[in-house]
Formats: sequence, C-alpha cells, structure tokens
Amino acid sequence: VGISCSACHAPHAVHVGRALVRSAVLPRGTAKTLSIADTTSGVCVACHAPAPDELVPSASSASLWLGELALPGPLGAEVRSPPSAHAQLADGCMSCHGERADPADTKTDHSFRVDPRPCRACHVEDRSDFSSAVLPLRARADEVLRRLEGACGKSDAQVSSHAGPPAQPCRTVQATRARYLALAVRSDGAAAIHNAPFARALLTEAERALDASR
Repeated sequence: VGISCSACHAPHAVHVGRALVRSAVLPRGTAKTLSIADTTSGVCVACHAPAPDELVPSASSASLWLGELALPGPLGAEVRSPPSAHAQLADGCMSCHGERADPADTKTDHSFRVDPRPCRACHVEDRSDFSSAVLPLRARADEVLRRLEGACGKSDAQVSSHAGPPAQPCRTVQATRARYLALAVRSDGAAAIHNAPFARALLTEAERALDASR
C-alpha cells in the first residue's frame, strides 16, 4: 500500500527510543487522557485519527480505540469516553497488531494482522468470528447515513477518503455533525473490537443530531 519502513521508523530524525520508532505529532484532541505521544502507539494515532477541521473523518480507528474524537470547530466540542480496555494494554496498538501467538517470539509481526490466539489470554470465549459484534454497529451507522441522504447526499464515497475533493457541509450543522459521527464509526471496520461502548455512544450522538436537524 505504499507504506515503507520510514512511515514508522526514523533512524535519521527524532524517535522515541525502542526500534527507532518515529516521534509523531498527534492530531488535535488526541492523547489527552493517555500519554501516548512518546510511545510506539503515537505513530499509529498520527495517521489513524481524523485530520483537524475536515468535515468527514479520513480515519477514525485510533480515535475510537482511545475514546477521544475531536470534531471540527463548527460541529461542536470533542466527544470522549473512558479509555477502552485495549487502549490500556502495555504495548498499545502493538499489543494486538504486532503480537505473535508464541510468547517466545519477541519480534513484531509487521503484517499488523491480528492473530486471535493471543486474545485468549483475556477473552476465554471463542472470538474467532467478530461479525456478531461488528455487523449491528455497521447497520446502525448505515441507517443514520441513509436518513441523511436528503440533507447530505450519499456518503459511500466519503468513507475513509484520503483523496478527492473536500466534503461539503450538509444543509444544517446538526446534519453535518450526525454525518461526521456516523462515518467515524462506519469507516472503522473494527469499531466493535476497538471500543464498542464508545462506538455506540457516537451513534447515539449522531441519532440525536439527526433528529435535531429536522
């Protein structure tokens, strides 16, 4: 996908120590409840959280994981929740996305795929199929976006759109806010795993904003 070693590692620039992980500048509104700017997770959050002042979140998984979503100024204050259980793991993002099933293997898995086997240290139940948690949140976000089509147009092309023209505001500020919150959940395919309570809270906020926009 065009991400080279230097996206995360900075041997000739400022780094945070272990493995020369790049020192990242975090987006506005993140790292307030957790001091992650100088950890290996900081470089993840810098790219996997919304950029300031965009009307559609280009990325959201780190924001959901942290329980901190900073909305653009016109759309209201940030939305926050207690940190998720996963955000409190010692190695942050890499606790799941770089972990190997064999504890003796200390090398980071640079595929960043999640091997479900280490999850069983905390999740005694079989979590090999997450669809039962993922699909209801996705359907709920899609319903908000469907109801917003009259005020905002279709949002399919705007989910996690890193390229293309900037999104235009909806007919009302409340509708634009509802779209932002719903897309923050919809654009994270693992929202139910990263932080399901926060994802549900964002959708509740989106539904309230949608009702207020009518």
